[in-house]
Amino acid sequence: MITEKFIELKNFNRDLLGEELAALVLAEPISDPHLAGFVKLTARTVEPAPSLVAIVTNKGIVTDSAEPGEIRINVETALAGADLTTLAAAFAVHDSTQLSTEQQRADKDETGLPLLLEDLERAKWDAVPGNQQVVNSAHIETLRRAVQFLFRDHSSANIDTDD
Repeated sequence: MITEKFIELKNFNRDLLGEELAALVLAEPISDPHLAGFVKLTARTVEPAPSLVAIVTNKGIVTDSAEPGEIRINVETALAGADLTTLAAAFAVHDSTQLSTEQQRADKDETGLPLLLEDLERAKWDAVPGNQQVVNSAHIETLRRAVQFLFRDHSSANIDTDD
């Protein structure tokens, strides 16, 4: 296993960066960059650490240190010049203010759920006056949104609340 190291002194959205790297066409796919020289800024973003960061095992043993802004990528074979250039370009154009697809969906769910619940509460399910076809369409649409929400995969939803 070879570790390629990059230094980027900018903020990163962790999920979006992973999504962007997975979309790159490289000789070897990059799955999970280790943002070793970064510290948590918000639940979604990291910023370069102000000083060296100790790399610690789960048993509390310091094994290495990372420079501020250091990104480590483990690969089976050394990356070629074109792949290194592609990765460096991806890091350079990354915009930490943008959201990953999953983060966009989570935000939509977060804002949409109260509206959906309000629609469900407001619906008069037993006797509704007016054009029955319009009423039925409204009920079907409300139920469709409820079912769609319930069947979404919420396992990776961001539940970190210490922002």
